[in-house]
Amino acid sequence: MELNQFKEEVLPVRSKIYSYSLRLLNNLTEAEDAVQEVLLKLWQMRERLEEYRNIEALSIQITKNICLNKLDYQKRHQTDQVDQFYFIAETDSSEKRMEAADAVSLVKKIINSLPDLQKLIIQMRDLEGYELDEIAEITGCRIESVRMNLSRARKRVKEIFFKINHIS
Repeated sequence: MELNQFKEEVLPVRSKIYSYSLRLLNNLTEAEDAVQEVLLKLWQMRERLEEYRNIEALSIQITKNICLNKLDYQKRHQTDQVDQFYFIAETDSSEKRMEAADAVSLVKKIINSLPDLQKLIIQMRDLEGYELDEIAEITGCRIESVRMNLSRARKRVKEIFFKINHIS
């Protein structure tokens, strides 16, 4: 695909990509960065774009993936310190603080071991505070599926945590 063809077929979807990324990220700068990443990825794929029937749908899918990666990255780097501080501050002895920090670390490891969709849903709901309908929109799942996966993820985290800590 040549530059002129790329401009004609891909650049017209830029505004939809931006709107979608803004809805997902809720940040003007991050949304603009996501759009640039999507356009760059599409440019890098330009020789294969003719294989796709709907460039707009492809663009939206790429946008969704990039935005979810950005949200995941932001969450990993923001919540680690906040969560550990909160749980550690709630305890009154150094031994209890260490146990609390270990528990936080263990729960995060358990969440990271879940299947990708369950991991994403539990992080978005319980760590980032997204509503179920927002998670359904972002992931492209039905809200019933989001509820089911969230329930299974929470149950699995609880089971593994109690098993590791020998709690019945």
